[in-house]
Amino acid sequence: MAHILVSNSFKDSIWCKIGTLLIGVCYRSTNSAIVGTDNNEKLCDLMEEVSTDNMLVMGDLNFPEVNWNLKTVSTSATTDCINFLETIEDSFLLQHVLHPMRGKSVLDLILTRDLDLVNNIQILDHLGHSNHNMVLFSLHHAGCYRDYVVRRRDYQKGDYSSVSNILANIDWDKCVMIP
Repeated sequence: MAHILVSNSFKDSIWCKIGTLLIGVCYRSTNSAIVGTDNNEKLCDLMEEVSTDNMLVMGDLNFPEVNWNLKTVSTSATTDCINFLETIEDSFLLQHVLHPMRGKSVLDLILTRDLDLVNNIQILDHLGHSNHNMVLFSLHHAGCYRDYVVRRRDYQKGDYSSVSNILANIDWDKCVMIP
């Protein structure tokens, strides 16, 4: 597993790669005073960037105006909400959570490009004092597992006097030709 940096400037996300699967967790705040007025644009750019990979994105993206079953938005939907749904559709991403977990809203999403990557989605009880329900699902990914061996030289155990003697006995004038 490796920590991955995406080039996008959307701040509230973390990424890793397991085998060929890019996994991200995102949070979209609705408080523009904290995250700025271009936060949704950055999120849409991020979705476009990662949608070219074998990917799984999970997170609380706070779009209660989207009906994910019908892939429509309510008449009260903001421009940010409309743009996000259009980005998801244009990027051929699939949203797997279809049952509400906070009131009547689906706020916590699971996005992939592969219909069969996740299944057995269950909405569980709240965790602690959270106002969101937990989402449990099965992930089907044949990861690439390798044992990585990292060679590290221990320079404190180097025989530097032998190296110095060898280098001192070389006729450097013969080795280095100066034109």
